[in-house]
Amino acid sequence: MAGNFSNGTDRHAWLDAVDWRAMEIIGFFFYGIYIALGTFLNLGFLAAILTSSEMRSTFRNKMVCGILLGNLSDSAIVMPLYIIVHVLHPLMGRSACILWDMSNLLAYVQDFVGNWSVCIAIASLVACTYEWDPSLKMSPLAFKIGRIALLLFPWLLPSIYIPAVSYGSVKDNRYYCISHSLRGNVFFKVVDSVVPLVSSAILLCLIAIARRRRGLAGGVMKTELIGEGSPQQDSVRPYVGVVAIAMVCDSLFTLLILVYRQITDIRASIILGFVSHLLRDARVVAIPSGLLLFPDIKDRVQHWRPWRKQAAGIDLTINYTRSQDGE
Repeated sequence: MAGNFSNGTDRHAWLDAVDWRAMEIIGFFFYGIYIALGTFLNLGFLAAILTSSEMRSTFRNKMVCGILLGNLSDSAIVMPLYIIVHVLHPLMGRSACILWDMSNLLAYVQDFVGNWSVCIAIASLVACTYEWDPSLKMSPLAFKIGRIALLLFPWLLPSIYIPAVSYGSVKDNRYYCISHSLRGNVFFKVVDSVVPLVSSAILLCLIAIARRRRGLAGGVMKTELIGEGSPQQDSVRPYVGVVAIAMVCDSLFTLLILVYRQITDIRASIILGFVSHLLRDARVVAIPSGLLLFPDIKDRVQHWRPWRKQAAGIDLTINYTRSQDGE
């Protein structure tokens, strides 16, 4: 729902181009699914990983938690906020524009978090594939600070540059309520989608080349993933799947923003914009499904039952005594 595809076309031509009532019904239907199912999936996956000390110890799963948290903020905060503003706009006046702009900015933050978290996780896999261990070249304190910086980077940077780049006037109309220009939208999508997803694809190619040279193409490789947990067998296929899902969800929305001025048909621009928003926001459901390609995450989610108490382990104590008779 981030962004708005208005280009200042005559208001009556814009409002009469499509059946807005039908689009509202379709939008509420899909966003109802995204809100309910997306919140359930992302919250469930997040709880399953965080309640396992072994799962949450690896760097990759820490980045996965960041992705899930970003999706959760989208399905539990941004989407409901969008629906509230859309329905109650006549009663809210200009305050509706403030909430609308807030939902737009939060959606861009979520895009940045999700795409850059995937890119950083793949970069760590590249380091392991090429057997580069930063802990051997850095002091323990510097290594720890570096890991924390990587984890916080997807959250802190967009929180600074997105409000700084956003500008423009706020108009009292729900279809023109926007706080940043088309140029700002282009900048956002290049930074939060194009750069990280293209970089992820390039890094995956580097991994494939390295594994092919080592005879590991299609196989798996033991990786530490810059984490503190036990080594895990990671194949490149799950990363390819997650990147592919992100590209499919973001592609139409990003393409429309980049070439929007070339679209002269009002009806086509509205319909394509509507479909692109639905496709983009489908990632709150599609990304958790893609994470099931990781065997450890799939196994944890399938067998995690928070309402079942784990069976108490059997404590075995062996006492050794020294015989006084030398036996």
